[in-house]
Amino acid sequence: MKDGRRFGGPPKPYEPPAIPAGKINVTDLDCRPMKARRGFIQGYNAQAVVNEDRIILTAELGTRSPDFGLLGPTVTAALAELDAVGISDVPGVVLADTGYWHQATWTS
Repeated sequence: MKDGRRFGGPPKPYEPPAIPAGKINVTDLDCRPMKARRGFIQGYNAQAVVNEDRIILTAELGTRSPDFGLLGPTVTAALAELDAVGISDVPGVVLADTGYWHQATWTS
């Protein structure tokens, strides 16, 4: 107000609810609800890099559902694994589905 008084009464202290809102997975506290085609699922988002012989070079688990932004870190992890076992040849081609495409990836 113009005379310096405040509108309303003093703020009430926060009281947490007795039961938390939402759902909790009591068997796996690390997994998260993730957006899927038909709503949400409780789980992980897995990424894998394989070579032309279908040998897994690296596998990563995450709790973010969109794949875009994960292509670079996943390929970097695969290159680190190849380097760790003494393979200096780097892949000449990387194939990925359109879910990995992100504007920031190609403009930077």
